[in-house]
Amino acid sequence: MNVKNSGKKNNHVNELLKNFCLRRKPCEIEHSALKWSMQTGLSSIAYDYAINPITDSGLINQLTASNLTSRFWFKTQLDSTKKIISVLNEQGVVPTLLKGISISTGYYPKPFYRMMRDIDILVDEVDIEKVEKLLQELDYEQRSTYSTEFYNSLHHTMPWQHRKNEIWVEVHKRLFPETSPCYSSPVFQFEVIKQEKVVDSFYGLKVYRLSKEFQLVYIATHWAERFKQTGGVFALLDAALIINKHDDEIDWGKITSWSNSPYVSNYVYLLFQYLRRSGFLKSSEKIDRHINGLQHSLGVVCVKILNSIIDKHIIAGKSFGRVFTVNNIEIIWLHLLEPSRGYMKILLLPVAIMFPKASKDRFNLKFQFSRLMTLLNFKKK
Repeated sequence: MNVKNSGKKNNHVNELLKNFCLRRKPCEIEHSALKWSMQTGLSSIAYDYAINPITDSGLINQLTASNLTSRFWFKTQLDSTKKIISVLNEQGVVPTLLKGISISTGYYPKPFYRMMRDIDILVDEVDIEKVEKLLQELDYEQRSTYSTEFYNSLHHTMPWQHRKNEIWVEVHKRLFPETSPCYSSPVFQFEVIKQEKVVDSFYGLKVYRLSKEFQLVYIATHWAERFKQTGGVFALLDAALIINKHDDEIDWGKITSWSNSPYVSNYVYLLFQYLRRSGFLKSSEKIDRHINGLQHSLGVVCVKILNSIIDKHIIAGKSFGRVFTVNNIEIIWLHLLEPSRGYMKILLLPVAIMFPKASKDRFNLKFQFSRLMTLLNFKKK
């Protein structure tokens, strides 16, 4: 962590992330931005890429401790992953690495920069029983407040946790649950996934990773499908690092073709245009041309509102308000990303907030009264 005596306040988390994605020198970052960086999982990136203009020894010590914790936790996750893959390889099973464990070890300059909640692997459905038996032998046990039947319609089985080091593992059989609007999207069907799996080495062990083009579509879709404030920044970094590394090699035709389906098109466009707008990508007319060529049903106003949500709540960590509660922000997010005309979504936005589709009690007077009382009793934290 670099410390500098200065009363100057200029750069926020956005500048920190921009410098990280483009491999620039550390930049100055405000006190509040540094705090949010730690809360959202960016401790190690902030430790190496931020200059703190405030000589707050307590905050600096907190960042140092958070950075060391992140490194230790990632090392534990990495060692656990190596052990699992080694045992699976011995039994003839080659897993496909998903999300954090794949991207961190393939694209981040230091893998521990990429925080992850659990280890995600995708295996053929015929191997599920074998894989879970091996996890039991490695001292993992299934833990959840939900029943086994609950997971039958999900894309992964009940999560596994190690009895001693508490590492979580999710064994995926698909990429999205049946309840997802992207479940039946052509791009996420088994035939496409099989074609886009690439054989790779994971510290000398045999694994599959998803192709760079497929990764980008999957990252964007998984990220945009729900509003996520804490940790939501990592999908942006994941995609930016992939694009910046493979700028001249990416098959944009594949991405455009795969994105030409409801929901996926809006999700992919939102993420890509945000990366370009925020300066996370290398300057390239080719990238601009392909991003602008993506089909979507997001109007200009919808894009501005969604970009503002990302800026304020995901990047800057702004707290929620009386009207714009976390629940209402999520309603707005999902409503504006639906595959319908942009101007109609803007016109119907007040209705969507008043009567949220996700709630079965949206027309219930008691439910609406409860929401009203929450609004009136709101106190700014």
